Amino acid sequence: IRNSMQMRHTSPGLAGWLQRPILLATAWVCGCANLSGQWQDAPAQPQADLMVKTWSVAEGLPHPSVTALAQTRDGYLWIGTLAGLVRFDGVQFKVFTPQNCPELPRSRIGLLFEGADGTLFITTERGGGLVAHRGGRFEQLLGSGNEQDEIVAALREASGTSLFVARSGAMWRWAGGQFGAISTNRDFYPVSPRHVCEDDQGRIWLVSGMGDASRLLRFDGAQLQPMALEGCLAEGRVQAIARDAAGQLWLGTSRGLAVWRGDRFAPVELPGLEATANITDLLASRDGGLWVCGPNYWQGKYHAGRLVGTASRIEGVQTSLGLLGEDRRGNLCLGLYPEGFVTVSPEGAVRKLDPKNGLPGTTVSSYLVDREGNEWLGLLDGGLVRLQPRRVSILGESLLTTRVYSISEDHAGRIWVGTSFAGIYRFEGNHV
Repeated sequence: IRNSMQMRHTSPGLAGWLQRPILLATAWVCGCANLSGQWQDAPAQPQADLMVKTWSVAEGLPHPSVTALAQTRDGYLWIGTLAGLVRFDGVQFKVFTPQNCPELPRSRIGLLFEGADGTLFITTERGGGLVAHRGGRFEQLLGSGNEQDEIVAALREASGTSLFVARSGAMWRWAGGQFGAISTNRDFYPVSPRHVCEDDQGRIWLVSGMGDASRLLRFDGAQLQPMALEGCLAEGRVQAIARDAAGQLWLGTSRGLAVWRGDRFAPVELPGLEATANITDLLASRDGGLWVCGPNYWQGKYHAGRLVGTASRIEGVQTSLGLLGEDRRGNLCLGLYPEGFVTVSPEGAVRKLDPKNGLPGTTVSSYLVDREGNEWLGLLDGGLVRLQPRRVSILGESLLTTRVYSISEDHAGRIWVGTSFAGIYRFEGNHV
């Protein structure tokens, strides 16, 4: 069925599911610091106001492990799994594997990414495969090869082209329907998957290495090379980089937050934090700010030179939490085993969705907001999940203790309820 937005194969009751722009990720700053009493421990509260709908193998998914989610402009939801690529129209799943789609080098799907021209790009794990889907056809751009050349980051460039970065540091570009390598330098393995961005001059910035060996890289169109930091930043580890909504570059290091000014990164003072706070992650916020979070799972929003709201710390984390993005309400979203799905508001309120309140697993690997505002989760141990606000309320729960046989609404909008032995009730709003 096609509606006015040309959504395909969707039942009338589901016609609006997949019709809003995908939310862009947000910028968070993460660190470990002495907040001098300005943060508070925040025990997670259950998200009881959400309706949870799940799909797994019994409903048509080829595997219960979902690795990636994307929505294309035609309304389809695309799902990466460990046993193939899946297209979902709200009713049916269409599964693509190397057996029925030979352009896919492997069944294990890594990233899903839609380019500015509407092309869907699919990466495969353990071998560096890359496939383009456009006009209803698949095209293999990179076959299965060296595992170090697995694509770990994809970026829409300001020019409308699409950039792909491998774990090895090699880079490719899709432009005008053509695909080609732009850098074959593999000296900086491994590249951090989330920390790749473009500045306003079209240069590409990356973070590579792990732990004490991490470093900042820049590709200027000719070569990929390490960038040295100055002053107190020179003594720290580079751990994150992000570009905010205004185009400003921010750097997170073990010696504090920094911002690109002119031709170098300069330290930025975070009010209420030590000058050399350990900043471990960055993720750009839709409102132009930055979120601050750290190794001990504290976070607070930084905007216009100050911390906004209340910085808080998530209690009871058993292993680790990873950033998933920002929801439509401006909350930070986190996941990974075995924490379920955790959100933190700018005011410091922490909420958690886990198997105790409807989540079919504990390991959330991917997050997406569709065009209608529905939230989708991909779980490594529970398939696909859709979250919607719970809009059901119970009327007359303490009064209607017998069977209800009929319900009718009059011209004034009042609800009349007929029961078996307790007579007739009339509701005006929430009053009976």
